[in-house]
Amino acid sequence: MEARCTANTVVQPLVTVPLNLKCIVDSIFLDNRSGAAITVQLQDNFTEDVSAGPTPIAAPTARIALPFQQTVPANQGYNADVNSLQSRYGEQGLVILEQMGAICSVIEPLCDIVVYYHVE
Repeated sequence: MEARCTANTVVQPLVTVPLNLKCIVDSIFLDNRSGAAITVQLQDNFTEDVSAGPTPIAAPTARIALPFQQTVPANQGYNADVNSLQSRYGEQGLVILEQMGAICSVIEPLCDIVVYYHVE
């Protein structure tokens, strides 16, 4: 599957993962056609499962993880495939638990962010 957006300083939603599943990012393509470097971050916005573990969580807390960050120079692109992406859990590909969003250092309609993923 594919999700895309352009660079923005406000989180741009890309994928919402169904409960009890996870999203694996297989590849990322960044195309910066602007005249300035842009830093792109992918976020995993998730809330702890209230029933996880031996002790239920009374008040689950929303969390933000930053599994990916890349600065793309002016008028250049960046491409990463599953072999070069590794999750914080040691798996190939980036793992997103709930909601994946992109946030950037500037608002730039000339910078495309394309993420290819699957849900399992």
